[in-house]
Amino acid sequence: MSVNIMDLVKGAVSDQVMGQIGGLLGTDAKKTPSLFETAAGSILGGLMKKASTPQGAQDIFGAAQKQDDSVLDKLGDLLGGGDSTDEFEKQGSGILDMVLGGGQQTNGMIGMIAKSLGLDKGVVGKLLMMAAPIIMGVIGKHIKNKALDAVGLGNLLGEQKSHLGKYMPASLTNDLGFSNMLGSASDAVGTAGGAARDAVGNAAGAASSSGGSLLKYIIPIGLLGILAVFGVPWIMDMMSRSGGAALDQAEISVTPLPGAGIDGLDFASVPFRDSLGETGPKLMNSFADIASGLESVADEDGAKSLADKISSFTGNFDSFGLDKLDGNPKAATIGLVSTFVETVNDLLSDKSEGVRGILKPVIDLMMEKLAPFIGAQNAL
Repeated sequence: MSVNIMDLVKGAVSDQVMGQIGGLLGTDAKKTPSLFETAAGSILGGLMKKASTPQGAQDIFGAAQKQDDSVLDKLGDLLGGGDSTDEFEKQGSGILDMVLGGGQQTNGMIGMIAKSLGLDKGVVGKLLMMAAPIIMGVIGKHIKNKALDAVGLGNLLGEQKSHLGKYMPASLTNDLGFSNMLGSASDAVGTAGGAARDAVGNAAGAASSSGGSLLKYIIPIGLLGILAVFGVPWIMDMMSRSGGAALDQAEISVTPLPGAGIDGLDFASVPFRDSLGETGPKLMNSFADIASGLESVADEDGAKSLADKISSFTGNFDSFGLDKLDGNPKAATIGLVSTFVETVNDLLSDKSEGVRGILKPVIDLMMEKLAPFIGAQNAL
């Protein structure tokens, strides 16, 4: 029987500690446990995804070995507020960056969870930072108790696919790209498809070796009939049993575009974006990083830091080489820039006067740099 890491995590958090977490977040006491489970499940999903490669498993193993599992015995003190809690959250932030890659990847995950739970991104960020050291403490303790190596840890995390779905809304597992790790109907459909392909290949090979000009027409028709009689009903039966899970699994395998968790930053609707090649993702990541920072900035210190980032982007914008584009690539650039500019204007308008005063000058300079690609659709 496989070890359920989520059960170990829940067992490590007493009712008193859960109450402290709710108090720090300002969440309803009755809802805090389910919110914590979703956050912890999201981090576990990220660990599972990272551990799917040997290097990723080694990275997690190294981090877990360094983790002080004694934190599990003093959570009440660490989450009691003050400097100890700040240090605990800082530790959690480092773990999140290790698991998710930091920057836009971490912000994107926070945005998706916040949207799913109906919470502010700042609250979700704190919740994830509190949950991360607890999960790593549990994993580190289990590694020591069972004398696991990196391979053993990778196997342990791989086994969690049978447990993870119980702790997260299905829509969120889809948004975060975890559903393809959970197996079930998609694996069954893949197996059926492979079996059908093997059957077709074997039959076609047999027909080829046995000769007969008429058979080369009859066999494909017969195989289509076999698939219609047996294959389609089987697939339909699988879908009915899983409540359409087979279809859902097939639909959610696409990785979300950068900025997917930011309202208004809909890069998916921009035509020809793939025509930009490697430049497209780089540009979208830069836009999403700035928009995410603008969405979350809440004070003048944060605004100053974001202003430096925007200035750096403006100074390096020419390196994208967008001024040399024409045709579909130029149309794609115009679409991406227009989407970004509209989102930035909307986000800036909601900020306090002090924050706007710091950011508006650098944003105006950025807009000047982007001007050739704003509202230029008619020039194509």
